[in-house]
Amino acid sequence: MPFIVKPFVIKYMSDSASKCKGCKFKIGSGCLVLGVVADQGPDKPVRCRTSWFHYKCFWTSCVYKNHLRGVDPETLNEIVFGINGLSKADKFNFQNEASSPPASSRKRTGRSTESSIIAAKDCGSVEGGDYEVNENVFDLTDLLCVTVYKHQTNIYVSLREFFLLKGSTIAKPSKRGISLNKLQWRELCSIQNGIEAATKIMATRESKSKEPKTKGKDQRVKEEGEEEEEDEPGQILFSLSWKRRVSVYQHQEEVFVDIREYSEDRTFQRSTKGVALTKPQWTKLREEMPNIEALVQHMEV
Repeated sequence: MPFIVKPFVIKYMSDSASKCKGCKFKIGSGCLVLGVVADQGPDKPVRCRTSWFHYKCFWTSCVYKNHLRGVDPETLNEIVFGINGLSKADKFNFQNEASSPPASSRKRTGRSTESSIIAAKDCGSVEGGDYEVNENVFDLTDLLCVTVYKHQTNIYVSLREFFLLKGSTIAKPSKRGISLNKLQWRELCSIQNGIEAATKIMATRESKSKEPKTKGKDQRVKEEGEEEEEDEPGQILFSLSWKRRVSVYQHQEEVFVDIREYSEDRTFQRSTKGVALTKPQWTKLREEMPNIEALVQHMEV
């Protein structure tokens, strides 16, 4: 059974026996280090192995450094273990470093280590989509999971894409997704019927678009150069908060429910912080909403 683990670890090294995978020098006791967690397989005595880097070596030498670039603090707590154990200064520096944009990658010959990552859209669901390790994780199929977690005094419901390394059964959260606070999650639950109705409207538009169009006797012939106008909007929007919205739209004959954060400029452009659910994934999320809400209430106590 595949299980989930955070792909990165940050901590102060407790001994001096490990070597840095970047500079190859020994890591001193008390040094700040970043580790990459790898799955060794279920037949091994120790399931997971961690490759350690000096903090600075990670950002210069690790092939996975861009997985921690362009990541907001909320997402960082989901994919990195040990952040709460850092000092305030180191925590601030780490969050600031991770928020910087990814470095541009150069083309290399041969197979890259990062090419071994299987994204959700590439591999589909594994063993029926069962990625849960505990009651805090809910699978929506195709490596899209919902995680309920508590950070300090705040409770979050995270909708996030996961990935698998080739030959591995360990599912790891990626930075592609969005974390909703308790109020935003409950707002999503309250408008679920409206969103479901919007998906049916979009599905009706899809079926109409497939019907052959015939010209009637009284139909006006479109003049040359005149563009055809759409009678209906391209998407239906719902608000979760000032910057976060749910949009239902149709793309390539498929209906999506997109939960996303929008920028604060005048046009409210879509940002990369969010996730697009297919119709089956949205249906699965609706089925799991009572269980997710029960877990949120349990964490409130």
